[in-house]
Amino acid sequence: MKTPLFLIGVLLALDVSADSVKLEVYTPNDAGGYIVLTHESCQLEKFKKTYPYRGYATTSDVDVVHEGCYDVPSIESAPQLPGYKVFSMVNFIDADGLRVEWPLHIFSSTKETDVEEPTL
Repeated sequence: MKTPLFLIGVLLALDVSADSVKLEVYTPNDAGGYIVLTHESCQLEKFKKTYPYRGYATTSDVDVVHEGCYDVPSIESAPQLPGYKVFSMVNFIDADGLRVEWPLHIFSSTKETDVEEPTL
């Protein structure tokens, strides 16, 4: 809870409006674009309740955006099992209902070029 309060304090100190801050994280995809996760509300009404945030994918083609929605469930109550590491996952669903999961740690706040996708 300290991080959101700190961020709000910094934004107030800098006199930055919430509308001017664009919070997005990226990971490269196989189509020459990015998977992008935002803090905006999901734009796909039928998935909004389960996947509250907007995500989308881009390609190397200009102006091609594939809409989707996502959620990152809490891992606080995940059981700690010997020999296993618990990490946050992104649960993503596209407009056609295709569900995909990615580890959260592969996303970055900057778009990287000429970088191979991380392997697990």
